[in-house]
Amino acid sequence: MTDRTDELRTAIEKSGYYPDVVWDAVASAVAGEHVVSHLVHHEPTIDERDEVRRHVTVLVLTASRLIVAHTDEHAPDDLLPAPYTSSSTEAVTLSAVRSVVVNRMVANPE
Repeated sequence: MTDRTDELRTAIEKSGYYPDVVWDAVASAVAGEHVVSHLVHHEPTIDERDEVRRHVTVLVLTASRLIVAHTDEHAPDDLLPAPYTSSSTEAVTLSAVRSVVVNRMVANPE
């Protein structure tokens, strides 16, 4: 099985969104397992102050787990006086995956 860890790191870097922060969260969750496949999705959004905020979701498939990592950008607030990021990761054993949800959107369905 080919290890695609280097490809994952490159994809995170190409997203341009705090690559070291995102990589640190993802690499910690992968914990040295070989990366079988991955998806990096970077999505800018507009916050309540009409400012652009970014977030990225990284999906990683290993031989035994699906890892979902998400990093958000936050404006300064009462918690921290400077802009900051927050990252969360979830590792799901493949044997625990029981269903898949598919959403479909159709513009002008008439």
